[in-house]
Amino acid sequence: MAVNQVTMTAPGFSTPLILDRQQFRFGVGLLATVQSGVSSCLYHVQVTGDPNIGPNGAAFTNWNLHDLMQNLTASANGNLAFPVTAVRLWVVSISATGGAAIVLNMVTALPGGS
Repeated sequence: MAVNQVTMTAPGFSTPLILDRQQFRFGVGLLATVQSGVSSCLYHVQVTGDPNIGPNGAAFTNWNLHDLMQNLTASANGNLAFPVTAVRLWVVSISATGGAAIVLNMVTALPGGS
């Protein structure tokens, strides 16, 4: 199993989590966790099909909202029903104390369940 993660403590767009499309057929889970200490927030998960041309997804320009993981105010789970090249977290607003954050994990199953 491979896990990629981004953590956001302020509004903005996260660094893209680039998907290994070779592993897509085994399943991709998206888990957004609003940590305790976050008193309010609004966020979306976005996906792109753009080719990755630059470092850290610098060339990704066309982003779409995930079909279900949008306008979220609490922790949520989802998956990818179709191949994409990258996923990112868009935090519209967040009010938190003590460094609390919104964390997005992209979990990719590997062949053989490892």
